[in-house]
Amino acid sequence: MLQVKGGCACGAVRYQSAAAPKYAVQCQCRACQRSSGIGHASQVMVPTEGFEVTGEVRFYQQPSDSGNTIARGFCPACGSPLFNTISGYPNVRGVHVGSLDDPGGFRPQQVVWHGEAQPWDFLDPEVPTGGDVTTAWPSMLQRPGQLGFRLRWKSLCWYPFAFA
Repeated sequence: MLQVKGGCACGAVRYQSAAAPKYAVQCQCRACQRSSGIGHASQVMVPTEGFEVTGEVRFYQQPSDSGNTIARGFCPACGSPLFNTISGYPNVRGVHVGSLDDPGGFRPQQVVWHGEAQPWDFLDPEVPTGGDVTTAWPSMLQRPGQLGFRLRWKSLCWYPFAFA
């Protein structure tokens, strides 16, 4: 199992999650391309509860089409992207896999916003693409009372919901 523990390049910021990742994704939207500096962002989604951070994190606020604000957390000393927060859904974090201490266990479950992919950004063709529409996550997350995630149409953000 992938452990969500990591930090920035210079070591000034460290984080860890008491919970295991709920979902693993690669996003090819333009906003993630810009924030990651490459053709996609690889992230794992974890609950905010039990997510601990030491050190100063700064946030770049970016409005999304959903009306929410996505806050992209980074180290002010070295600039490493660390994790994202979403204004309307404060109980989830999207952690950048490259900032994990051991990212080798990352296995993406879905590629989203594939329609905005750059022609030079090649990802594993075996990983399903989610397209550019609202996507419900797999049945393993769809149990009553359990936290799930959906990608909102053109929102550039993940938002949580509870299954009834």
